[in-house]
Amino acid sequence: MKRFFHSFAYALVFVFGLAACDAAGPDDTTTLDDAELRAVVTELSTDLDLSATQASAVQASFAQHQTGDRQPGYLWYVAADLQQALTDEEKARLFAKAETQRARFEERRESQDGPRHRRDRRGPGAMHLLRGRLASELGLTDDQKTDIQAIMESRKDNFKALHTSYRNGDLTQEQLRNEMASLRADIEAEVEATLTPEQQAKLAEIKQQRADRRDERKDNRRDRRDANHTAMVDVLELTQTQQDALATLKAEQHAKAAEIREQVQNGSLDREGAQAAMQTLHEEGQASRAALLTGTQQEILNIHRALTQRVMAHKAKQRLQQRGQPQQG
Repeated sequence: MKRFFHSFAYALVFVFGLAACDAAGPDDTTTLDDAELRAVVTELSTDLDLSATQASAVQASFAQHQTGDRQPGYLWYVAADLQQALTDEEKARLFAKAETQRARFEERRESQDGPRHRRDRRGPGAMHLLRGRLASELGLTDDQKTDIQAIMESRKDNFKALHTSYRNGDLTQEQLRNEMASLRADIEAEVEATLTPEQQAKLAEIKQQRADRRDERKDNRRDRRDANHTAMVDVLELTQTQQDALATLKAEQHAKAAEIREQVQNGSLDREGAQAAMQTLHEEGQASRAALLTGTQQEILNIHRALTQRVMAHKAKQRLQQRGQPQQG
């Protein structure tokens, strides 16, 4: 019944939206004030070959469901709207484009050489002490900067040797990660020894402040994940049986992915084998989820995935523009 009222409500919005579009014209963008989302709508309209009235109605759906700082889960409601509004041909184009974009992402990731390390999240590293605001906050003298630079230069060969050992197969990825962490810890200890007690206390304070901000961001991400899950359950109208089955499937997938990563870390599985195993795991997960969902639920899920992919791609482009880096296709 709830799904019926949602469908009826959207039908009214869509019809009146088309009428408003005809009156205001297809260039009317007052219903969506987020430039990034307007770009997403424009891209969708082009890729799906939507009419001006269809594009305006899709834009109205985004405007209706995203409020403030993009209410978590809003894309689920947009996906539900598009599931009803788009034709089968338009949905097929949407899914085909999403698969193409995903394949390009995988190709770029596979072309990257060497292991991908997680960023050291303990706090400001030695290199940061020589740059910008942090050096100013600590009041580093020229002599201190020279000493810190000398410490870092003296360890460059150590880093190169570790990477050479990894490429030669003498170290596993896990061993390389541990050796790198140990080397960074030694460097930071030497660097902090060049600081005065007052500077060391200030650095400890800065590290704690950053740790607190990381914890706050972590809490915010958890809250957003919870809100997104609630929206998914609401839009898909998942039964408790479906929710339990999906939760079990997710836990099993995470466990299997962890096993693959562990095999890479201990050297029993190379990168190509891991990528193939992850792809198989992904496909098996998709098939298992499809078996748990109705056709409509699966279609909304696929549309949501495609929309999320597009929004994230635009976020990445925006970050590259802010950093002055070239955009990837």
